[in-house]
Amino acid sequence: MDAQFDSHGKPVPPLFQKAVTDFARQTGLDAEPLFKGTALEHEGAHFWLRHFGDADATGLTIQMDIGEAPPDAQSLVAMTYPLLQSHLSMPPGIFGYYGYLPELNRLVHCTRISLDEVDDGAAAIVQAVQVRALQLAGARSEAAKHTTTRALAS
Repeated sequence: MDAQFDSHGKPVPPLFQKAVTDFARQTGLDAEPLFKGTALEHEGAHFWLRHFGDADATGLTIQMDIGEAPPDAQSLVAMTYPLLQSHLSMPPGIFGYYGYLPELNRLVHCTRISLDEVDDGAAAIVQAVQVRALQLAGARSEAAKHTTTRALAS
């Protein structure tokens, strides 16, 4: 397998490269754009597959888009405060963590896969993407119910 490079010209770690290449092959996608940071879409949710080079050579982080960051500081704090609280109420190594992609002005939920601890990296990506997409759909559905309830109560 030829060495791949990400959009910043950094080499893609071998375990990441294998998992993403196998994932792309199994799902009919082109791996090259995924290495370069192009988002993939599943069930209306957008995901990026990221690596951290030598700092985490055995890890693959899936970043799921959860929405645009609000433009004003007060709304941003109101939106992110519960997300930051969740870091303390649940172990982020198991349930993931929230972050911000400044170049896209997007809030994301991040899940790390230890590629050296799974038998099939591609299957682990598929499972994580499917589970997170379902969770996001459920959260959006729940939020829509609360918005409708508040609107009806007004």
